[in-house]
Amino acid sequence: MAKIVSGTFNGTGATAYICCGFIPDKVVLRNTEATTCLLARWDKNSRSSEQIAGVLETQGVSSALAAGAGIAPYRGGDALTAAIQTSTTYGEGIYLGWDKKDYRGVDIASGAVAIDTYTQYSGATGYFNTTVTGTYIGEGSEIIIDGKRYVITTLTGGGDATNEVTLSETVASGDVEFIGGMYDMAPIAIGQVTPAGFSVSSNTLNGDGQIMEFEATLFDN
Repeated sequence: MAKIVSGTFNGTGATAYICCGFIPDKVVLRNTEATTCLLARWDKNSRSSEQIAGVLETQGVSSALAAGAGIAPYRGGDALTAAIQTSTTYGEGIYLGWDKKDYRGVDIASGAVAIDTYTQYSGATGYFNTTVTGTYIGEGSEIIIDGKRYVITTLTGGGDATNEVTLSETVASGDVEFIGGMYDMAPIAIGQVTPAGFSVSSNTLNGDGQIMEFEATLFDN
């Protein structure tokens, strides 16, 4: 049965392993922050030595990606140690797995209040009822307000004053029901065994600190 998943991760500027849970038959990968349009395509029928790792499109101009220079299947099964997982800090690391946590809440013992309200200030800008804590919420975070999905495009300060939150469209004041992390993929913890997925070795495409978007497909045949 065909399967398609999509998500985002923070570019590493080095080889990254996107452990989406299966070995895709097709991957489309796009750098959403580079000022130059960068997009790579690979599928299981890229069977020549010249394009075994797919094709990189730069401003619409294609170039072949040989082995080790683009996208490749990743079989998984690596037991992570500090020697191979470069960091487990959010937004870092090179072995990345799904992260669908709700980051509105905080440690109740600290006496802090969870984010539960968005107040519109002007147009697409507004603020939350309390300060954003941690380093998880920011540009790229999905947010659900009154049952509708939006994206945080800018977060400044603590997010709790006038126009410190900018959303992907104009949104009226309402109840915040979910806020995800800035990326759909986060570092897999030391000691865990990695699921299968794909790797990306194109450092030109995989810019350090830039949001990467992927779509991974499993064919029927």
